[in-house]
Amino acid sequence: ETYEQWPMVFAMVGMFIMAVLEFFHHRFEARARLADEEEEKPTGPGEEKEMATLETYGNPVQSSYRAMDMPSIQAKEPPKIDKGIKAKQRNAILVEGSILIHSVLIGFDLGLQTEKNWITLIIAISFHQFFEGFAVGQIVLDAQFGFWKKVAMISFYSLTTSVGICIGIGTYLGNGGDSGETQSVLITIGVIDAICGGLLLFAGMSVFWTEWYVNNHEHHIADSLFQPAIGFLGVAMGMAIMAVIGIWA
Repeated sequence: ETYEQWPMVFAMVGMFIMAVLEFFHHRFEARARLADEEEEKPTGPGEEKEMATLETYGNPVQSSYRAMDMPSIQAKEPPKIDKGIKAKQRNAILVEGSILIHSVLIGFDLGLQTEKNWITLIIAISFHQFFEGFAVGQIVLDAQFGFWKKVAMISFYSLTTSVGICIGIGTYLGNGGDSGETQSVLITIGVIDAICGGLLLFAGMSVFWTEWYVNNHEHHIADSLFQPAIGFLGVAMGMAIMAVIGIWA
């Protein structure tokens, strides 16, 4: 059969190439700034005294660029920790909500299927949920929620697909073996699923991928490219796996 997902595959390749180029742009700029900072360090006691005087009279000299923890090299000062954590928590809740709705819908659709389509769909959904679980776990940890909030969010993610399957099977049996997938039902599920997919794409591309890899200050100034290379390799592998899963989705 014809593989219908080629347009999205090439779109992901384009996004990946752009992310790598953007990362190296920030890295080259960051390392050039570090080199300039090394050249501007005070070399004599007079210069050190002058800098100390400026700090005393309310004109603090900009702190070391290497020590700054910021999401982008355009930032003038380190971001406040509280605001950063709150933003991560809001993003985590938004992504979690989108994933939960998406999980219920794909479970519901699976529950409506006949035995003929069950095997391929259950394999695709199992792999999809398995790898998505790694992302959910990282997002929850990064948001620094309390223990019980972490337990609740992980538990909800673990159960929602099964709940959707139960609803789908109940609907199927309640209709006397008819899936009930009328045109209006299919359109509704498709629209909601597409909206959830758009939310996940936006959060993944513009929030998490950007923050964890593309604009990661530690990776910009690091002497070794090993960690960012592993990260981008993992992203590429994830894209490839999801593209393969798209054969059965």
